[in-house]
Formats: sequence, structure tokens, C-alpha cells
Amino acid sequence: MRLFITLSALLALVACDSKNASPAPSAQVDPSPTAENSILPDITHSVMRVNTTQQAWSTGQPWEKNPPEQRRALAAIVGPNMVLTTSELVADATYIEFESPNGNFLSQAKVLAVDYEANLALLGPVSEAEGNAIFKDTTSLSIIEPPKIGEPLEILQIEDNGHQLFTPGILQSIDVTSNFLPGHGFLTYFVKGSMQSAASSYSLPVLREGKLAGILSSYNEKEQICNVVALDIINRFLLESANHPYKGFPSLGISIARTEDPSFRQWLQLNNGQGGIFVNNVRKGSPAALAGVKDGDVILSVDGHVIDRRGYYEHPHYGSLFWGHLVRGARSTGDSLPLEILRAGEVLTLTAILTREDENS
Repeated sequence: MRLFITLSALLALVACDSKNASPAPSAQVDPSPTAENSILPDITHSVMRVNTTQQAWSTGQPWEKNPPEQRRALAAIVGPNMVLTTSELVADATYIEFESPNGNFLSQAKVLAVDYEANLALLGPVSEAEGNAIFKDTTSLSIIEPPKIGEPLEILQIEDNGHQLFTPGILQSIDVTSNFLPGHGFLTYFVKGSMQSAASSYSLPVLREGKLAGILSSYNEKEQICNVVALDIINRFLLESANHPYKGFPSLGISIARTEDPSFRQWLQLNNGQGGIFVNNVRKGSPAALAGVKDGDVILSVDGHVIDRRGYYEHPHYGSLFWGHLVRGARSTGDSLPLEILRAGEVLTLTAILTREDENS
């Protein structure tokens, strides 16, 4: 089981996620420029520093707040006066500030859209005039086609002197996992690369040939694995954030179990050629419940994709992926989702209308 720890932000920071990860120890920095740094384009005009002050409520004494702490990130410019970063950076924030990469301009920022489940946030300036000044002569990052396993990626940092620093990495694997809030899985890239401590930040843009390929959310220094929010999730978030109010990612509203045990499969009347996932529980009022899914059903396929005994399906671009991406990543709130289920040996076809789970539930 991997333990992912968030990058330290200049000062030794303590991550606020539920894993209570400790700050990453500083790595040794090689001051000599690498070949990768010398051939990659100048990206400093397409990124913005984000400085935040957080003050969360104390879990031990919930009537009091913890001492304030500072965080810093390097965010990708994705539109006019708009930057993309992680929601973890702005969680419990009492103040958010933009800083130009050269440190010459500052501007108070605000949250335009945030999704704590997907760990993404879109920020803009509070003052239009200050925003126009700090974003003058900047260019939005283009977004590449989703990468494949084995392809090279670069993680961008900006040193205090304004020089860009690239860390080369290889996309090692892709899966659905939680990046911030436990129990909320989203498509994630796992990038193998040795991060440097110079100008470290809370989150960083991940690039491919000078174009945006993802947002780094955490780094495991021991295994040298970077958790990167995948492009599919970024594209869906940016699409949904253009609508007001922000609706967010939908859910089906079920809990499931694998169907690998032979005795269990026999009891479910599954033959050897069938896969499927067992529905343990259907949340009342959920899209699955309204579609007619019941406890004890077996979901054989989702949106025409056959689900195997472990809950995986074959994605045309990424290969084997967990079925949850078909709901939270490939679809929007309000979309129809065809389901093929097995109930008491009979195959049925149902259609769920996806909605977002109530945040207060």
C-alpha cells in the first residue's frame, strides 16, 4: 500500500488531507542544467504562482481553529485571467494571492469553481484591473491529447530567480484512485520521476512538449511516484466550470463487490464467460435506485463496456480501467447511462440519469 505525501512549499508544510502525511524530506539538488531543461520551451509566461493562507478548524477542539499556515503552488494558466490548481491548495483558505513567476506583481485571487472530490480548483483575480495587469503578456497553456503508458512527461517548477526547472518522468501506470477526499476515486496518472526540492510547491503543472498534460497533486519521495490528476478529469472540470452554478461530477449511488469467488458466482448464476460486479447497496434516491437497480443485482456492462470480475473494463486509449471512470470522468450530470444487469439469472437493460451526490449526505 502506497503512502503519498504532498510536496513541501518552501517552508515545511503539513498536508491537510485525511492521510496526515508528513512533509517530504528535501532531496539533493543538482545545480547543473539538464539536457531536458535546455531543449524545452519557455513556459514562464503560461504559469502563475498561487500563495494561500489556510486556517482549518481543530479536530481535537472543534470550537477553535488551528494556527494559520502558508502554502504555495505553481498553477497553469488555462484561460483569460484563469488558472488551474488543486482544491487542496484552497481548502480552508482565508486569503488567496496570485504572484507572477518573477515576483514583480501580486494580486488577490478568488475561487471561480472548486471540486474537492476531484481535487481541482479554478481561480481568478478579485480585481479586474489588477488581474489584467498581472496576466498581461501571458498565454494560456494548450492541452495535449491524453498520454499513454510509457510516454515521457515533464513536471515544471519555477525557482526563486524565475528560472524554470523541468523534472523528466515516465507515465508508469493509470488507474482510478482518491487524490484528496477518501472514497472519491478519479482517473489518475502515476508518473515515475525524481522530484527536486528547489522551489518546491504544493501542486505543479505536468507537461508534454510544452503543453498541459495534468496537475501534480502529491509525490511519494520514497518510491519516486507522482500522483497526477488526469487530463480527462481536467477537461471535464473545465467544461463543467463554464456553467453556473457548477454542478460537478455525477455519481451512480451504489457500493459494489467483486465476483471472483467461484461459489459466489454460482450462487449469482454467473457463467464462466460473464464478468460483472455485485451491487451490495443502492443509495435511496440515487440515479441507480431511480433506474431500478436493486441490492443483489450484478452489473454486467456500463455504457456498452463489459465489466470483468474485478470491476475493470477495456478503455480504448488507456487499456484496463476501473469501471468508476465511466461515471465520474466520462459523463456529466444529467447524462443517460445504459446499464446491463443480471437479476436472478435474467439479463435486464436499465438506464440511469446521472446526478451529483448531495454534498451534505
